[in-house]
Amino acid sequence: MAELPDTIKERIWNLIKQFLQILSHARRLEYAIVQQFGETPETLSSFEELEQVMTESRDYSNRLYTIILRSAEEPFNIPSDVLSLLEETIIEGEMRLPALTRSIQEVQRDWSV
Repeated sequence: MAELPDTIKERIWNLIKQFLQILSHARRLEYAIVQQFGETPETLSSFEELEQVMTESRDYSNRLYTIILRSAEEPFNIPSDVLSLLEETIIEGEMRLPALTRSIQEVQRDWSV
């Protein structure tokens, strides 16, 4: 069975963990806004922003998990295209985390929750 280096696996699991935390935080914030302010025309843009954050977090988690699963199923060597895709996805994900976090913080600040 092909093995990814431990450093790569750690980066992947760390990213998945962070994306799941962002997803959870966005969902809890959405719930808090609904509880305090309801669904109004004023809150809709914040809900759309949070939904986009959750979708992107979910998509990155799924992509990373799918790639690591695919690499684990390789009997010998992990194909170079899979390794390239994995490295691209890791770098992309690491670059997106701060923006997703900022989006949540902005919505949180806008509604003081």
